[in-house]
Amino acid sequence: MTAAAGGQGRRGPVKPGALLGAYSAAAALLGAGAGLWLWAAAAAPGPVDGAAPALEWGDAWPGAAIGAAVAAGLAWLLGRLLLGAGALQSLAEAREAAAAAGLALADEKATLLRPALAEQALYELVRRAAHQALAARKDKDKFQDALAKYADPTLSTRLKESTSAQAVGTQKVRCAILFCDIRGFTKMSETLKVEEVVYLLNDYFTVGSQVVAAESGQINKFIGDAILAVFQDPPGHVTGAQACRNAAAAGLGLVSAFRRQRNVWQDKITTPFETDLGVGVHFGELIMGNFGSPQRMEYTVIGDTVNFASRLCSLAGKGQVKLSDEAWGQVSPYFTADRMDLVSVKGKAGEHQTWLLTGKKPGI
Repeated sequence: MTAAAGGQGRRGPVKPGALLGAYSAAAALLGAGAGLWLWAAAAAPGPVDGAAPALEWGDAWPGAAIGAAVAAGLAWLLGRLLLGAGALQSLAEAREAAAAAGLALADEKATLLRPALAEQALYELVRRAAHQALAARKDKDKFQDALAKYADPTLSTRLKESTSAQAVGTQKVRCAILFCDIRGFTKMSETLKVEEVVYLLNDYFTVGSQVVAAESGQINKFIGDAILAVFQDPPGHVTGAQACRNAAAAGLGLVSAFRRQRNVWQDKITTPFETDLGVGVHFGELIMGNFGSPQRMEYTVIGDTVNFASRLCSLAGKGQVKLSDEAWGQVSPYFTADRMDLVSVKGKAGEHQTWLLTGKKPGI
């Protein structure tokens, strides 16, 4: 970098207005000097008779003033060209600023952009750039809202921190997994109208999502009429007790909320139907991350813990919340449950102890 460039870097770029003033002042001085030179030349002795004309300063100052005015006019024209170049430079800077803070530019264009640009056309270009940046920001906000609705909320956060969907990666974590699904849904979907099934499912998913969120859980996906929710310990907790406690509370809350909404559905849907909810909760290690191909990715959880929670949900009867022995060991100080008979679970060797959750202990 040259010394001049380094000096500019320390002082910042010279503004077009400053250049215009400097050139005008210099031209005025040059004009005044030219006028004085003309006066001195006229007052000098002539080459023929050696006599000098009787000129005084009062006779010369109009010439000097005219010279200064002409020079200043030329400098003003040059300054206008420089100001135009400066405006173009400001336009480029404004485009960059609009890309970073389009809303601020759009809102304050009347006070910030007009004085900065010499011509209306340049102002219009910057105004359009600001509006384009604002539209891009709105599109980005819409995408983030859609992503939060169509995918696990954890995915939205992790994608913001990654350069690509595949870079999100996978990790082993210890979580409580909750599965719930509607009992009698197949028969109900055969007897109800399509629009009635859609209404019931959407309402059920809405209420279920609210219950899960209230207990600090995250809906990972809807599978037919089933809900898969993930509960993790908050920062600073590693035992899994809080995750299991939240999952157990969500299980009881889901059954209660489902039965309340069932009364609403039966009032609105003319075709009689019977239905209830079953819930299964298990705690253990699983793999959480992004799975799929470059064309289609899915952020989800996989592993034996997930499968066993699904099996427990299948074993649960109408209105029941079934817990694994691992989950019950984490929440026994806070809830009441009945020990169930040992059961064999498809895909797992041996017999397994399960618990039927009956409620919260008094004072909890």
